[in-house]
This record gives sequence, C-alpha cells and structure tokens, in this order.
Amino acid sequence: MLSGGLVASSTKIQPASLQPLLRLYGEGLAQTNQLIQSTADSSILLIPKVAHHLLDAGGKRIRSLLLLASADLVCQLSGTAYQQQKILNLSAAVEMIHTATLLHDDVVDNSTLRRGKPTANKIWDNKLPILVGDYLFSCAFMLMVKSESLKVLEMLSAVSAELAEGEVLQLQYEGDAGLSREIYQQIITAKTASLFRAASYAGAIVGCDDENLKQILKQFGHEFGILFQLIDDMMDYHVSADMMGKISGDDLREGKVTLPLIILREKLNEAQQQWLADVISKKEANDNDLAKIQELMTQYHIAEEMRGEIAVYGDRLNHSLEKLADGAPKQSLPIIDALHQAVQFSLQRIY
Repeated sequence: MLSGGLVASSTKIQPASLQPLLRLYGEGLAQTNQLIQSTADSSILLIPKVAHHLLDAGGKRIRSLLLLASADLVCQLSGTAYQQQKILNLSAAVEMIHTATLLHDDVVDNSTLRRGKPTANKIWDNKLPILVGDYLFSCAFMLMVKSESLKVLEMLSAVSAELAEGEVLQLQYEGDAGLSREIYQQIITAKTASLFRAASYAGAIVGCDDENLKQILKQFGHEFGILFQLIDDMMDYHVSADMMGKISGDDLREGKVTLPLIILREKLNEAQQQWLADVISKKEANDNDLAKIQELMTQYHIAEEMRGEIAVYGDRLNHSLEKLADGAPKQSLPIIDALHQAVQFSLQRIY
C-alpha cells in the first residue's frame, strides 16, 4: 500500500534509456508490429484506418518489450527453448489490448490529444473508436488462443476484465475529492499495473515451468506498472503538454483524483480543502484553477513527496532484478541490465 510522506530510497537516478531493450528486441518488436498490422487488417477500410491512427502514432511499446524480455530471460535462466511465434503472438495481443483500452478511454474521458496527435474520437466522433476498440480486443483474443496455453488465455482474459473494472472504478469516483489512497491504489492496479503484470507474466509462462521465476517476473511487471502510473500522474501536474504528448492537467479537468492531489489535500487547511473539493467536483477546472493547484503543490513540496513514493517502487524493481541476476548465466545478464535501464529511464522522467 502507498505510504504517507517522503520515503527515503537507495535508488540512484543515472542516465539510462530504452535503447538496450530495443537493441535486444528491436527485431522482435518489428515483427510484433507487422503481426499487429496484419491481424488488425480488415476489408472494412475504416477499421484499419482508425486503428492505425493510434497504432502508428508511436508509443514506447513498453508492454511488448517487457513480454519479449521476460520470455527470453526465463528461457536463458531455465535452459528452455524460446518459442518465438507463440511469444510474438502474445506480444502483439498485449499491445492490441492496450490500444483498444486507449481508444475506449479517450471516448470516456472526451480526450482531444494522445501521443501528440488528435484522438480518434476527436476525428471520427465516439462510435467508431468504440467499435474499433472492440475489434482490436477480438483480434487480441485470436492471437492469445494461438499461444496454445490455457493458463495464458485464462490470465489475459481475467486481466481484460480487470482493465474494465479499473476504468469503471475510476469513473465511479470521478469528482470525489475525498478519494482515499486505498481506492486510488485499486484503480491504478487494475487500469495500469494489470497489463504490465500480464505482459511480463505471460512471457514467463510461455518461457519456462519454473514457478519461482514466473512469480518474480509477475511481481516485476506489477510494480513496473505502478511505477509507470505514479510517474504519469505526477507529470500531469509538473510537465508541459509537449513533453507528455497530451494536455497537462487533464486529470483535474476530468475530476480524476490522483496521488498528487491526495497528498496535497492532506496538507491543506479546511478552507483550502473545500476550495479544492469544489474545483474537483465541477469537472470543469480552468487554467487559473490548475495554476493555483500547481502553486500549492510547489508550496507544499508535493513533487518531492511523489518522488519518494515512486522511489519505493524503483527500489523494489531493482531488488527483483538483483534476485534474477544472482547466480544467473553470463548470457542472461544483458537482458537483466536492459530491464534495469528501462526502470531507470522511467525514473528519469521525473528528475
């Protein structure tokens, strides 16, 4: 559970990038993208047009990279064969699930910008993105079946339901300034961490039968997802729209209460808390409201506290990688180092 206040951390933020992962799995990622292109194809021309509007807009493909790396790593550690086509199918499936949820989320949130481009719902209205998102979910399940693993199919099916639960739970608490840390944790676990967890766990399931390895990778994906969402929520108040690829302050305008607001609320006096509650509940915060909240966050050092919360997960991720590296064969160490670099790259976004 998220702790209160600033948390000391041994995580050291050093220059890092996704390049080590991309060097190792760039070819696998290219094959994943080709598989997505062919699977999402349809004679109904609007389907690929809407799907590729978002798919071709970029994105780090971090979930696919996690899956490819996890599968490769457990094969190296356990001495099992790398089942390339099954792993590529799952890599594409996870990315298609993610894309489908983004199409749906942008409709629910009435978003106008995604990855620096106008959202699909902004261009085509709401009906098409919803239907194309459903189509991508169906395509993802076809790919999941090809993995020939009932355990993977069961797990990813459950995660698909969990993603929807997370979005509904967030919608249920929109405009509620009293949102607790516990409910916030439930929301980000379901809507973000679940698919990160699924990516690394699916790769491990296909890669080996070692239950200990699978659990370490499953936990690694979960904590990476929490880290990713905490960073995203912090950046919504502290980073420009140009850097984020979406409009900063969107969470506030939509009445979404995230951890930066929860920490701020805990520090305000009664009158300030009432003002904040009014701003959140109306779901129509303007630029002046956002500027005042950012000023209060600076005054109460919210960024520093967020970094402390985030660093806890950075430490946990590094600890998981240390466990994997302990006694690992030499050929697996570049994968572990690349995952470490990916964690550090994520942490760099807030420094």
